[in-house]
Amino acid sequence: MTASEEPSKSGGAATQEIFTALHDLFNALGDAIPALSGERLEKLQPKLAQAKMLGQLAVAYSNFELKQRVKGLLDALSPDPAPTSSDPVADAATPQQAPQAPLEGYDEMTAAAIVKVLPSLDAAALDAVIAYEAAGRNRATVLGRARQLLQAASPA
Repeated sequence: MTASEEPSKSGGAATQEIFTALHDLFNALGDAIPALSGERLEKLQPKLAQAKMLGQLAVAYSNFELKQRVKGLLDALSPDPAPTSSDPVADAATPQQAPQAPLEGYDEMTAAAIVKVLPSLDAAALDAVIAYEAAGRNRATVLGRARQLLQAASPA
């Protein structure tokens, strides 16, 4: 792999190539090490240390990438909990008016379905979607796309 090819590859493909190269190297070394004498083995030590470091780096990167993907999936699946008040008596005394759904059938729609509808909405409707979604399920995909479209619709 050349340096110019590396940016075009995904992290998973690059990591797989590293693991494959390390696997091949260790297989070759496993056959050759018993035949090496002291001086030859000493010359090989830096290469073994480098291979070990590359292996550890590949594993660390894969762990990091995996944690980021899992976190993103969990964030997309579960909304943030609603903030709780420090005074439950005051909350009970204050009637809360539930915001009205910005679109008919909104509560039954998936995030993907809502995102598809968003480009057809005007700025006021996008504001209503943002307010309703933030107060309810708080899905990052819906909120992010609605805010992006609202910003694009605003004069610069």
